[in-house]
Amino acid sequence: MWRDKPYELQLYDALNRRKLLSKEERKKYNKLQVGYQGELLLDDYVGKIPDECIMLQDLSLSFKNRYFQIDSILIINNQLHLFEVKNYQGEYYYEKDKLYLEQGVEVDDPLTQLKRSESLLRQLVSGLGFHISIQARVVFVNSEFTLYLESRHPKILLSTQLNRYFRQFQKNTPIDPIFHSLAIGVEQSLLKSEFNTH
Repeated sequence: MWRDKPYELQLYDALNRRKLLSKEERKKYNKLQVGYQGELLLDDYVGKIPDECIMLQDLSLSFKNRYFQIDSILIINNQLHLFEVKNYQGEYYYEKDKLYLEQGVEVDDPLTQLKRSESLLRQLVSGLGFHISIQARVVFVNSEFTLYLESRHPKILLSTQLNRYFRQFQKNTPIDPIFHSLAIGVEQSLLKSEFNTH
């Protein structure tokens, strides 16, 4: 399961070799690199799963003219597992359903993004004629990331939980052929955009 480098990151790689990037370009380039490294970390865990699974990566999708991106979908044990991968570093905390840096600066909440992606994916899958359980998680892959929560959140996976989480897939059932059809349907829904060469 090899993940291609995102097209936008490839563009920034080429730009970086040809010119001195502006401050904003450098910031965007670093963000893309860190995000890609995080996705590769998740892929390492998925790569340890026996072969009875389907992995869809870096999806830019549309449903009823609403666009959304998904880092990874794992189809295993006749379920869809949607992963929003974050390679954050440092200390963060949740307060009143908002995510903050340790210094008190509010940042975009990946759970909000996950909720939207999960809803649109469910609608897309249903629109393709499938009614399948979707398990959605934000995966914080960086071991240098700390998250303070009032209580455990069922949609959040931290780096310290990943070995145990993916171990559950060591004994999996053969994939029902319907899931191969679903994967083809999802792939046919991919957007052809300036940053997507699929």
